[in-house]
Formats: sequence, C-alpha cells, structure tokens
Amino acid sequence: MTKKERLAKAYGGLLGEEVVVKQGSKGKNVVRMATVKTKRTLSEKQEASRDRLVRAGKYARKAMEDPALREFYISRSVNGKTAYREASNDFLRLPVIREIDISTYRGNPGDMICIDATDMIALTKVSLQINAADGTGVESGSCVEELPTGMYIYTTTTAVADISGLTVTVTVSDIPGNKVTKSITL
Repeated sequence: MTKKERLAKAYGGLLGEEVVVKQGSKGKNVVRMATVKTKRTLSEKQEASRDRLVRAGKYARKAMEDPALREFYISRSVNGKTAYREASNDFLRLPVIREIDISTYRGNPGDMICIDATDMIALTKVSLQINAADGTGVESGSCVEELPTGMYIYTTTTAVADISGLTVTVTVSDIPGNKVTKSITL
C-alpha cells in the first residue's frame, strides 16, 4: 500500500466547508456533500415523526440484545437488509384491521364474528370486546386464527336479546407492542 493510499484510508472528516470524507461500509472512503443544519422549528407532525423514529431505533437495539428476537429478525431479513432494520421496520409499520364481519352475529351463544387483520410480520394478540349501548361490557375475549384463511374468529358466549346499539371493538397487537383498535356499532 502506498503512502497516498494509507493517508486516504486514515483520513475522515470535514474537508473544506462543503465536503465530508468518511469510511464506507466496505472499508472504502466515501466522499459526500456536508449537511447543513438549519435552525428552523419543526411542526407538530415532524416532531411526532422524529419521536417515532427514535422509538423505532430504541426498539431495534433492544430486540438485538434479546437472543430470541435477534434470531427471529435475522431469519426474516432478506435482500441485504439487516436484522436491526427488520426490527425497526416492524416497529414503524402498524398492524391493520381490514374488516370486522358481523353478518352472522344475531346475539346468540356460538355466533361467530370474523376479523380480517394483518401485520408486516406477525400479530401476537387479537381480542374482541362487545359493549351495550350504555357502555357496559357484554363479553370479551381472544380471537382464534383460522388457517388457511388467516381470519381471526371470535365465538360469542353470551345471549343478547337486542343487538341494536351494541359496539364491537377489536384490538390487535404485534411483536413490538403496537396496538390498533377499530370499533363498529350495530
């Protein structure tokens, strides 16, 4: 290795006021434009977004410290993505409740309510709660995943004489602990 190559490998930092030289991922130096920090204030949405990204990084670091979660995210990482990035993306993407199908619910024990919910990687819990019009709880419990459809099924246990005004609330959780809730009123 020549003296020039050693000097180039050893150097990193600001060059002038506009160029930054830093060590790249494969041991090569990378030259790029220096970023200029502005002193503008961020909007409420921008602050919330920044906070969410910070929390995603904290979750990913914590997941990498847990051997089981680390192996899980390593097994999920493809196309050059790292396990850290998979964990961070899992945190950032919220679960989705696509549909709550109450077409077969008539207020009888054994009636089924179907939930179509999904997540980027996996849902850890899908629960359902039925409340009367005045807000009192009628029943609640966990839903069971039906394979191969992937739908979540809740089988009712309580008889209800008049189902008008009932509110069905579904809550789903994923591995990072994100929770999404959706309600419909009969």
